[in-house]
Parts: sequence; structure tokens; C-alpha cells
Amino acid sequence: RTHKKKYNGMLPEEAFIAMGKPELAKKYRENGDFLEKDPRVSGIGGFLRSTSLDELPQLINVVRGDISLVGPRALVERDLSKYDKKNLILSVKSGLTGLAVISGRKYLPIEERRKLDLYYVQNWSFWSDIVILLKTIAVVLFHRGAK
Repeated sequence: RTHKKKYNGMLPEEAFIAMGKPELAKKYRENGDFLEKDPRVSGIGGFLRSTSLDELPQLINVVRGDISLVGPRALVERDLSKYDKKNLILSVKSGLTGLAVISGRKYLPIEERRKLDLYYVQNWSFWSDIVILLKTIAVVLFHRGAK
């Protein structure tokens, strides 16, 4: 019986190296933490991601008040050190969806996503949240920005 290695507990770069694909580690970072054909994602995982069904468990965090429906996306721990504690992005709760999500999701370079997050925080309004929520529905239904 063959056992498949589990890579999701590792940093992506470490997982690619463990798979014997160090070139993917470099490509992953250059593409803003995104790969078109990520070998760590199974067929069902790809379906869940492309339909955004993988985000449904986050609704529990919204109900508990840990995150907002709309806001900047959460930063991964390794990126937190790049931000000053007084940074506006860190001054608000992260969100299930946000301006960066409806503007291109993972296909935007990380720097562009952070600029959009900062713009959102600086220009927040109730109506902008409503617009973002409505556009999120369209993005999910029509799979815009998701593959």
C-alpha cells in the first residue's frame, strides 16, 4: 500500500522542496503566493476552491465575531512581521471577503492585494460593504477570479 505524503502542515516552499520541485517554491513566491496548478491541491480541493465552498466554514468565525463579513483578508503569520503594529490593515478585523477578493482574488500580486486592503480601510463605508458583498455573490456565482 502506498502512502501519500501530507504537505499542508508545511510552509508551501518547504512542501515543494519535499516534493522534489524546488523550482515551484521560487515560482510560488514570485507569483504572490499563488500557483495556477498547485500540486498540493487535490481534484476535490480544486473544485471547493473554484466554487469558494472552501470559505463556508469561515462563516462560523463571522458569527462568533472573530472576523467580519467584509474587510482585508487575514495575513499569514510569516507576513505579519512586515507590518508595523500601527498599520491600518491591522487596525480592523479581517474579512471573509473584501475589495481585493472582488478585484481579482488570488490572481493579483500580493502587493496589489495589500494596496486594495489599505484603500478599503481608509475609505470604508456601509455602502461600500454592501457593494462588495453584492459583487462577491457575482464573483462566486460566475467563478470570476477563481480557477
